[in-house]
Amino acid sequence: MLPKMSDRLIKFITLTSVSCIAGLLVLLIYIGPVGTGMAAKVACSSAFISGLRPAMIRANELAPYGYLNVEINQRNRTAKASLASLFQRTAYFNPRQGCQLDAPPIVMNPLAAPARTAVTAPPSLLPITTPSAALAPILAKAFQEPDPNHKRATRAIIVVNHGQMIAEAYGPSIQPSTPLIG
Repeated sequence: MLPKMSDRLIKFITLTSVSCIAGLLVLLIYIGPVGTGMAAKVACSSAFISGLRPAMIRANELAPYGYLNVEINQRNRTAKASLASLFQRTAYFNPRQGCQLDAPPIVMNPLAAPARTAVTAPPSLLPITTPSAALAPILAKAFQEPDPNHKRATRAIIVVNHGQMIAEAYGPSIQPSTPLIG
């Protein structure tokens, strides 16, 4: 009886191991390109559209992609993400079109697409310099990180009441003019 039990155990362990390896390969094949693409695009948009510093991008925007290697190239205005050198995606910044995955920016005819124009807020949404005494502690609390394992990573808060902006607050390195993705 003992040898049969041993054969069954070996077959079970072998089948389980093969199933786990096959599952991991499927995950890598399908999730690898998607994860690296998302990380490259997020890094590119954060660096070249929002103007965030690489350290801030790595600590906040790329936190969910900690298993990936992400490189931001300021000179070439690209962001490259890779997974164990198996999957690699690159996002390229184009001032007229934003960040594009896996294709160098296409130089467009200036007549084909209008230049981006600055968006100005209506007078009712012009910045408020000081929040009310009641709102100040609430805004400050929104930027606190009570649980280091589940960061809020609040960037900005704008409070509008009856169409009027009554308070605003910005996190580190964020200004009212900073374009935020997401």
